[in-house]
Amino acid sequence: MMALEPILALFTVYLSFVFGLVYLFFEAYPVSFSEERGMSPGVASLTFISILLGVFCGCALLAFTTTTRLAPNPQEGRFQETRLLLMIAGAATLPIGLFWFAWTSFPSINPWPQIIAGVPIGFSVIVITLQGLNYIIDCYTVNANSALAAMTFVRSWFGAAFPLFAGIMFRKLGVPWATSTLAFIACALLPVPVLFYKFGAKIRSMSKYVPN
Repeated sequence: MMALEPILALFTVYLSFVFGLVYLFFEAYPVSFSEERGMSPGVASLTFISILLGVFCGCALLAFTTTTRLAPNPQEGRFQETRLLLMIAGAATLPIGLFWFAWTSFPSINPWPQIIAGVPIGFSVIVITLQGLNYIIDCYTVNANSALAAMTFVRSWFGAAFPLFAGIMFRKLGVPWATSTLAFIACALLPVPVLFYKFGAKIRSMSKYVPN
């Protein structure tokens, strides 16, 4: 199914990358805050709170948008690409957060700017993930279980693989360039939701797995 469905294939790659980032940061944060800035493990672990704050902001925005825009307007809610507007916002915010984290990571710079960079990263991760999954469900409806199963299989591999190279990557390249590399990949994936927002309806019409 994935080989024949560009929507599913591209969204799987994108969401798998974002999913892998979450687990990668469990290795990257200790390198940056403990090894380079000299924080104790306990203090360094508190820096994850900024990502959590970003996740809360993303969830609040999604809940507000759903209850105030989609729920009162069923006709608009059936327009699947509507969900991609917030995903585009998250896709644009992700590289900003990563570049922000990268170039405020020098020990000579106060740690607070780098810590705060976790907020846009957490916001992007939750918005991209939830809106991406919702879009797949909206598109494939009765075939959504198969689509989500294929996506989850690939995402799980990304989540397992990213921590394996994260420590080496961040120690060899340094935090600025390691994180910037991830930001450049995020920039390369930014057109995915934009593409389907503009042409999603046409692409869906050519799929044999998308019910009419």
